Amino acid sequence: NVSAVVPAVGAFNALVEIRGTSLRSGGDSVAQVSLAGVPATIVSENNTVVIVRAGRNSVGGKGAVKLTSNDGAVVLLSNGFEYVGVSEIHAISPPQGQAGTIVTMTGISLLGGSEKLISVTLAGVSVSSIRNESATTVIVVVAPSTTKIGDVILTGDNGAIISRQRGFEYVAVPSISNVAPTTGQVGTRVTLSGSGMLGGGSGVGSVTLAGTAAQEVVSANDTLVIVRAAVNSSATSGDVVLTGDEGAVVTKANSWTYLTASAIGSVTPNKGQEGTLATVTGTSLRGGGTKVTAASLAGVAGAVVSENNTHVVVRAAVGSAGAGHVVLTADSGATSTLENGWTYLAPGVIQSLSPSSGQLNTVVTVTGTSLLGGGASVAEAKLKGVAATVVSGN
Repeated sequence: NVSAVVPAVGAFNALVEIRGTSLRSGGDSVAQVSLAGVPATIVSENNTVVIVRAGRNSVGGKGAVKLTSNDGAVVLLSNGFEYVGVSEIHAISPPQGQAGTIVTMTGISLLGGSEKLISVTLAGVSVSSIRNESATTVIVVVAPSTTKIGDVILTGDNGAIISRQRGFEYVAVPSISNVAPTTGQVGTRVTLSGSGMLGGGSGVGSVTLAGTAAQEVVSANDTLVIVRAAVNSSATSGDVVLTGDEGAVVTKANSWTYLTASAIGSVTPNKGQEGTLATVTGTSLRGGGTKVTAASLAGVAGAVVSENNTHVVVRAAVGSAGAGHVVLTADSGATSTLENGWTYLAPGVIQSLSPSSGQLNTVVTVTGTSLLGGGASVAEAKLKGVAATVVSGN
């Protein structure tokens, strides 16, 4: 007599316990077991408990549990076991990757009638973690392995196995061979060279430099990734960590150092108009680069007249009246910023000359608005290209 079948629902390879009395029916052993008409593999047996593994069933359905003893006696429980139907992995995305890649499997009856999965292997390697599991979706994180292709195998807590042949490929282990430059600050362009850096994905999800997320990924492929360093409040060293868009992670240890950030202390003068020479004073203005290559005043590109690590002289270009930031950019891409450090004044306007013609020593009066252009005096005047002597000016 069969009193219980646990579990009474399952899939291929599920471990099923059949409980009852006189299960050997007077024989010496239970020789055969079938579940819903499908032969099962006997794991252990005695007169009260028989443990079997469910055979493969491609159609599903409910049927009898049948035990046959070695002398041919039969114990039967009608409709005692139900196959959950076809368990099948329909899709694996992505079908390739490396350590850290997040893989999603979709299909039907992926738990094989069990309550949860106890293992997932990709090409024979156990995943590092199972993030999510249901009858239709399983999400896992790939563990590290060498390059190979193999089966995807899901195993339920009841022993059920669902597989997809040659369903996952381990790509070559990604590596970062070089970081250039290895030091910098906010804005510095950093080039990572290596192989397989996208880890089987199509792009970069994130890059961190000494623990700080990069400001921007400029470009990326398997062998070359260019990023811009973000703001870091303190000089620090650490790893470069690249995470592909599919989750694969590659690290180069202790390969980046944030320098003490550059600082603009003053801008003299801090206001003017086209042609004004502004001297920017500060520390580490090259930001770890070799020179300052560009400067902007209130969002308008100026001309760098001279530069070093502590002083940069900039000639203002034409700009509309208003205030804005002073930004210096080094050849490395590093930037130094002084917020609201510059004000464009309304442009000077010459309204009239009196007289408007003359010769040597003629005294000419020029009238208009903002003729000093934000300065303290008129340094030079020309009449039709000829230098004149400034008698007075305001």
